[in-house]
Amino acid sequence: MKYLSIICFITAISACQQPSNSTEISQSSFFDLDKYFEQQISHNEGFAGVNKIVGINQKTENKELKDIDWKEALSVFQKANINKPAWSDKYQTDTLKNNELTSIIYTAIDSKLLTDTIIIKLKGEEVHQIRIQQSNTNAIYNSKKTLDYFPNKGYIIKNQQQTRFSKEQNYLIKVDFLK
Repeated sequence: MKYLSIICFITAISACQQPSNSTEISQSSFFDLDKYFEQQISHNEGFAGVNKIVGINQKTENKELKDIDWKEALSVFQKANINKPAWSDKYQTDTLKNNELTSIIYTAIDSKLLTDTIIIKLKGEEVHQIRIQQSNTNAIYNSKKTLDYFPNKGYIIKNQQQTRFSKEQNYLIKVDFLK
């Protein structure tokens, strides 16, 4: 009887203990560009095509395209995704409210990261604009890229590149969605 009381007491105490949190994996809480652009790939299939302007150093070419590979076209935006557990402490998050727009700004704390800044502009709960700024510098190469995405309208990609042995090159891709 004495042993039965001890076993019941130990069982009751162990049942009241809280589970350990040491096995929890922290998830970052940044805006998930990969998931968002997967949704946009599906959504953009409804457009009739695009008007695409491609430019190099002030020389531009304009084309209307009907058959768009949206996964390929938007992959540059998805590749900028910072929503990774390993980067949860690599970006600072700020929120600004201006009239009807709320801007969520992610700024790299580590200058070695490719993506410097991501700005998500929301109008209510809907994405109004996404701006991504990236830079890459090494001994022979310097590149600065700005990506702007406007849901239901289009996107703009600007890239400045300079190598050690050439002058600066400026590239532009501007895409307007056709309804």
